[in-house]
Amino acid sequence: MEIYLVLIQCKIAMVLVGQILRGSMGMLKECHKVQRMSQSPTLRDTILVPTGGYVVIRFRAKNPGWWFAHCHLQIHDMAGMAFAFRIGNGDEIPKPPEGFPHSCGIYEQPSLNLSPKSKTRTNKDLNIN
Repeated sequence: MEIYLVLIQCKIAMVLVGQILRGSMGMLKECHKVQRMSQSPTLRDTILVPTGGYVVIRFRAKNPGWWFAHCHLQIHDMAGMAFAFRIGNGDEIPKPPEGFPHSCGIYEQPSLNLSPKSKTRTNKDLNIN
């Protein structure tokens, strides 16, 4: 799974291509260069991309935290059609509220020491079992 580190207020454009190939979901990050095409765009959280087709999704990264994007077919996720955004730096991501139940223990954000050449890490790199 790929992880993209995104600054707060950065504008994101993702191009999703309708084919079943490893890494077929690409993301283009263009901070402050993408203009909204409509005054009142449709709000959706599910998009159908037909085989041979594509869709462009644009949004402003203004809600800090970890956000997971994926295909709803599990076999496609295993083929690389899933990724996560970390919006904001570690100190910009809110902590769980006071009194929040920790039935699975307290979650500590993984340290992502990414080199400029590598923007992805595996579960092993993130110390996730």
